[in-house]
Amino acid sequence: MKINIIFFLLLFLCYGCSEENDNQKSATNDLNEIYESLDLKNPDIILNEIAIGEIEPLRISNILSVNNANVPPFRYYFEYLPNTNKISKLLTYNNNQCREEISTIFYNSSNFISKVETLTKDFCQQNEFTTIYNFNYSDGVLKSVISNNTSFIYEKYFSYYPNGKISTIYSVVKPKSDTSPTRQFIKSYFTYDLIGNVKTMENDQTDLYNIKTTYEYDNKTNPMKGFFINNIFGRPIQMAGILSENNIISTKDEYTNFPNNPPIYNYIQYDYMNNNVINFSYGVNSTYFINYE
Repeated sequence: MKINIIFFLLLFLCYGCSEENDNQKSATNDLNEIYESLDLKNPDIILNEIAIGEIEPLRISNILSVNNANVPPFRYYFEYLPNTNKISKLLTYNNNQCREEISTIFYNSSNFISKVETLTKDFCQQNEFTTIYNFNYSDGVLKSVISNNTSFIYEKYFSYYPNGKISTIYSVVKPKSDTSPTRQFIKSYFTYDLIGNVKTMENDQTDLYNIKTTYEYDNKTNPMKGFFINNIFGRPIQMAGILSENNIISTKDEYTNFPNNPPIYNYIQYDYMNNNVINFSYGVNSTYFINYE
């Protein structure tokens, strides 16, 4: 009798393993179909810049925002893996004082980010939820970041130039209730200068405004390069700033499908100490202060 019980227990466990493997294979096949449909290009050199999870050259302790609207600041606090510049945890406090986010970063055997788990606590609504951002690789190349929570699904897919820089990002944000296989992508195309800074980024939103942004830079090291983590909504910097070696000092936005609209110019000001950025300001509206360890 004891032998029969052990046999059925092993059979049950094996069935569970088989079912889990089948689910993983199915998910992988679905992703591969999307990669093929988007014709994502692999690089000759693997950089995976937004999956390194490092802050260079100095470890940032925190970033605090101040604004002229008398609104409480955004606050970001960093924790690191021992003796490294790799972020292990990011604490974000929302400026409405109701919400905090605790993001825990996990790495794979190649020292690239494998996933980010973000616990969001809403004290005003008295609820909390977890969003998991899965970083998906193929042949060592980051091909997508896919996440979901109780309300939304976020998807980003990456195509590359041969030198390892990102050439195109395909983005989708849709309600979780939307089970349609159709995806309405926002496509972002990047060009670079010889230093490795994003020169232009052009967003193609199909039936909406298509914007081409041209960037200018200083000659100082960008402390926020690679600070993607869970940067779905561009806080506190734009995607171009995450991909660039230097700091953006100006942007020019042009509506490519409405050529008669005048371009919009924006300027970012910086203060430095020993060539390190200690704060940056978007016009007169808000300033971010960077404190290093």
